[in-house]
Amino acid sequence: MSLGEEVNAFTLSNRRAALAALLAIALAVAMLMAIQGEADAGAVATHVIGAEVDTEVNALNANPGNKGDVLMTVLVTKSRTQRPISNVAASVARNNTGITLPARVELSSLTVAAGGCAATPIQFSNSGNGVYSIRLVPFVNNASCEWIAGDYVYMVTIKGSGGAVLGQGLAKLSL
Repeated sequence: MSLGEEVNAFTLSNRRAALAALLAIALAVAMLMAIQGEADAGAVATHVIGAEVDTEVNALNANPGNKGDVLMTVLVTKSRTQRPISNVAASVARNNTGITLPARVELSSLTVAAGGCAATPIQFSNSGNGVYSIRLVPFVNNASCEWIAGDYVYMVTIKGSGGAVLGQGLAKLSL
């Protein structure tokens, strides 16, 4: 083989290796775009996306010494795109004796004001665009429970359809 033939063979070999590398990169990019497309289409899958869970609490009618209701607003967005996740759960009608939150939504009382009671959810609303609300009152199974002056800290956990945690957010109510 002449020197020219060797150079051409080496160049062809490098071109094939470069082409194979480019094809591998293109395939990886295509796969990532397909996954992103699934997530953008509203698919809530634990292996595709995580969730940002932002919360805010409004005391509404709650004051120390009463049983008024509190409204917790929860915004759920995709971690990577910040687009709303609006299919976490359907609304649950108000029931003043308490409701069971949807399976993909969990509410935990982390801190209760000294001498206070945990809260009971009485309504869950899906307002669309990733906005949900949870209406709370003092624990309904104890007639003596009222709001007490102090801080109440709650954790909202959003789960995927398979039960894995997608995201969590803290909410603080100060009375």
